Amino acid sequence: MQKDRGHPVSNAQATWSEFNSAAYHGDNYRIIRGDDRTMLLTTVEWFARSGAQGCHGFDAGAGANLYPALAMLPFCDKITLLEFSPTNVRYLRRQVRRLDDSWEQFWEPVRPFAGGRDFAWARQRLAAITEVTPGSILTGPPVREFTLGTMFWVAESLSNLPEEYEQANHNFLGALTPGAPYCAAYMEKSEGYVVDGIRYPATPVGKEDVTGSLSPRSSELAVRHFDPDPAPIRPGEPGYLVATGRVKEETIS
Repeated sequence: MQKDRGHPVSNAQATWSEFNSAAYHGDNYRIIRGDDRTMLLTTVEWFARSGAQGCHGFDAGAGANLYPALAMLPFCDKITLLEFSPTNVRYLRRQVRRLDDSWEQFWEPVRPFAGGRDFAWARQRLAAITEVTPGSILTGPPVREFTLGTMFWVAESLSNLPEEYEQANHNFLGALTPGAPYCAAYMEKSEGYVVDGIRYPATPVGKEDVTGSLSPRSSELAVRHFDPDPAPIRPGEPGYLVATGRVKEETIS
């Protein structure tokens, strides 16, 4: 694992209070990409195969991305979105009250797993069962509370310190009950990103880093690489890593 070029930047040092949620959404989720569609389908198919139902879903570091929550929606009676940035918390609360039309295209791959229910149902269901909770995955969410989990573009994208990347993965798995299925996604070899002119840090990770971090506390772990489709969002990033698995039955310390 390599550190991001430049000076060390911890999560506490990054300007999350200035994160432009609307700009991030516009840059990444205004129109669904082929790679997002594939990763979304990978997530929802894994949850279906795992037998998840009636779960309390947990999305760590939801940011301005609602599609992990949509992937969990058919399998959950309750969903908690944990988010650190105050601007993203406000954005998420607005979206949970009533999802923007742009998220309908992300619902379509999930829809067959929800009995074919339409986007109007998804809007109503998300509003009924979802809570947005301010907080940081680094300081530790409740332990062993959630029975289904997602964490997309978070552990590697909150600082350029490898120890914080490891802590985020550890706390994410620790928030889930033993046996809980999860899906976690990572930008491969990311060295940072810019949102509305502000640069945010990242820790460059590869498949071996993700596998090494998750495998001691996971069973049925699969880490897959996905190429950018149609093209990389940011230069120098070769693709995406998606990890599916379950939390091991033994105690997480």
